[in-house]
Amino acid sequence: MSDLGTYLYKAIPDTKLTIRKYADTKFEYLSYCLKVKEMDDEEYSYGALQEPLYRVETGNYEYRYSINSFVKYTEK
Repeated sequence: MSDLGTYLYKAIPDTKLTIRKYADTKFEYLSYCLKVKEMDDEEYSYGALQEPLYRVETGNYEYRYSINSFVKYTEK
């Protein structure tokens, strides 16, 4: 009977917490992936029109920051 209590009060809550942490990390990772994809698409569309992209002309800091954040999350 004590095994059932351990399962109910320790294993299940721990599993729920692990799943929540995984879901939060997954959501954050996917949002970075989406941001990088949108920025790549924007850069491609401006390139196809042969127009300068302000973000690229000023050093592309936002894109580089997004890529660095993306790499940090993939290393975890």
